[in-house]
Amino acid sequence: MSKIMKQTLADMANRLGPLPDRFIFGEGIDWSSPLAETHVYVELPFWLMMPAGPVEVKWSGVAFTVNVCPPWMEVFARHVTDSRASCVHEGLLRPDYQPPPEIVAALTRAQVSSLSRPCKTVLSLTARAHTDAFRGRTNAEPPRAAGGTGRVPRP
Repeated sequence: MSKIMKQTLADMANRLGPLPDRFIFGEGIDWSSPLAETHVYVELPFWLMMPAGPVEVKWSGVAFTVNVCPPWMEVFARHVTDSRASCVHEGLLRPDYQPPPEIVAALTRAQVSSLSRPCKTVLSLTARAHTDAFRGRTNAEPPRAAGGTGRVPRP
């Protein structure tokens, strides 16, 4: 294990306590919290080659709508990450996109540049999710609780 990884793990242990001996996906969510409608966005690893718009899907006897979004983009600060932890904007592809002044000011203060990335095909669908999954995270929670951005983009 590298020195950097050892130091990172030691810093986390000092801040959060010892590493857990196990982890179960979703164990930090209150599964009794109410369900709320949410929009789920997913980028396909390829271009679907079809126009934007709704597509009616039937699966296991249930009919629902999947929306093929118009061309989409993401803007990252400092590094492009698969986790999207460094994503500062996502939405319709606009070659002339300029971050809002508060984002520009934060990037300037941190001496960080941004990079926009056009996405492949993005789909959106409506789902129901436990509201606790979108709660504000505390510093006492393990870093894995910060995986989501908490932002809900709109096409």
